[in-house]
Parts: sequence; C-alpha cells; structure tokens
Amino acid sequence: MPPQPHRPEALAWQVFRGSDAIRRGLLTRHQLRGAAWLRLGHDVYADARLDRDHALICRAAILRMPAGSVIAGPSAAYLHGVEHAAGFGDEVHVLVPRAARVGSQGATTVTSPGGARLRSAGGSGSAPRVVSGCTR
Repeated sequence: MPPQPHRPEALAWQVFRGSDAIRRGLLTRHQLRGAAWLRLGHDVYADARLDRDHALICRAAILRMPAGSVIAGPSAAYLHGVEHAAGFGDEVHVLVPRAARVGSQGATTVTSPGGARLRSAGGSGSAPRVVSGCTR
C-alpha cells in the first residue's frame, strides 16, 4: 500500500498560493509536485481531492486577481447554482476595479471599460483562462 501523502491541516481541502505554503513552512517545492496537490496555474494549487468543477477554477482565478475583483457572467451564474453555465475547462469571467493593473495571469484577456482588448496571453495545461473587464 502506498504511503499517505503529506497534507498539512491548514491546506486540506483548500485552494492556495504555493509560495505562501512554502514561506509558511507547510510544504516544500518538491511536495507541491506530489499527487496530493493539483496545480491550477502559476503558483496556484488545490488539494487534489477537491471536485474538478468550475467553482474550483473560480477559486483559483480570484486568488490571482487584485482586491475588489468579483466573479461575473457565466462564472457567477455557475456559483449561484446554474450548473450548466460553465464547466471545469471554461473561461472564468472576472470584473476588476477600474484602477487595478492586471497583467498576464497565465491565460488572461484584459479589456478596457469600453470593451477593447488590451492584451492577451495564451494559457497552458490546466491553467484557468480568465476573462476580465473593468467596472465603470
């Protein structure tokens, strides 16, 4: 029987920043690569026992957004119980405060208040694609 993976209580059933877990001494870089953790994007990990659904991707995306950001559109509909609104592999829709600076977030599309695309970065692997816009 294989050994039980090391899961600190503070990280069990959570989505978290890998750098925070390492800085707090909860995990090492090597442990983050183990089967106990699911990498959801740059520096964002989750307990591998969590359901792979759109809510998980939303939790991962919001960790990388500036304060005051909110989940919007189909992502918000999913979180409010409309299960067919989005799936695990779908884009996460986020509204960010007008003054916030949002750079490349793995696979991020940033739009201006008028809707013009400012920049886009392609994603890789299981990284969530985040669609963000600015509030008025």
